[in-house]
Amino acid sequence: MLSSSSPLDVSKDSNYNKAALKKVLKDFSGKDVRRCIDAMYKRVEKHFEEEGAGGAGGSAIPGTVSADVWKACEDELVKVTERFRTLASKCYGGDGGMEFGVPDVEAAFKKHRT
Repeated sequence: MLSSSSPLDVSKDSNYNKAALKKVLKDFSGKDVRRCIDAMYKRVEKHFEEEGAGGAGGSAIPGTVSADVWKACEDELVKVTERFRTLASKCYGGDGGMEFGVPDVEAAFKKHRT
């Protein structure tokens, strides 16, 4: 745990410096975010598909629980993305090399809205 009193002190710690952040972020691109959101959509659809919408293998119906769950997932990932960018800006003076932002997250979720 850091005992720093300033966000800028985070970047001075060798465990949390900008190079360490870039190393973590280099393996997580905008394409990876879209791929993860696509996989999450399949899980939400699988777990919240409606019975009676085409039988046991029916698809999710707009306006039902699956749509609410999907919206909650989007809201949370947008919130986390904004929080990460805010913290990176405070600690490192930029986004730390993050290749995606809120518009990318929103676009990936929009692709699956009906």
